[in-house]
Order: sequence, then C-alpha cells, then structure tokens
Amino acid sequence: MRWIKFGIIGFLFFFAILTALSLLIPSHIRISKAVSLNQPPDSLFQLINDVSQWPRWHPALQGPQGVTWIEKNKAQLVRVVSTDSLVVFNWQQPGKQAVVNGWQLHRFNTADSVALQW
Repeated sequence: MRWIKFGIIGFLFFFAILTALSLLIPSHIRISKAVSLNQPPDSLFQLINDVSQWPRWHPALQGPQGVTWIEKNKAQLVRVVSTDSLVVFNWQQPGKQAVVNGWQLHRFNTADSVALQW
C-alpha cells in the first residue's frame, strides 16, 4: 500500500512538472531572416510580388526533375496582403494549418542597399 501511494504521488508530481514545462513552450513560432541587397527596390519587389517569378529564386519552387515542394505536398498559395513594400502569403497543405510567409523591403535613405526580410 505504501508503494502504491508513493507511485501515485510521484506520478502526480511528474505530471505537474511536465505541465509546467509545457506552458513555457510558445504556441506560435516566428522565424525571420534578412539580407541586404545592392539592387533597385522596385526590381526586387517585382520579383517577390509576382508568383510566376518565384521559380527564379525561391527554393521551394526549384525541385529535382521539375517536381517542386509545393507540388509534392499539394500546397496552395493564398495572397493575404500586398502593399508597396510588403507581400504576405499563406502556404496551405490539405488537412494542415496554414503557414504565413511574408517578405518586406526595408529602404534606407542613407544606404545604397535594400534589406529584404523574410
């Protein structure tokens, strides 16, 4: 009886610790990358705003034997926002939650380059 009581208390303690640790894990993850490019902002924005231009530079659209990540995973692209410096798309796979992707151009008046943030 004593070992059963000890086992139940130990299990409840272990469960409480796991629950407390799981509360520290964020429910949403945001990953951001940025690169500085020495290109005219208008030509860069034209590349990221036009989906038909994406195979020229986006790795998900450059697959072996012509099969892209989007075709392989039956993903769809849905445009959410498009302004003069921001483009946001949802990548949606059947039966999965949509992943929000976006690109933003940051122009600096004193610099000769443009920062592209993904």
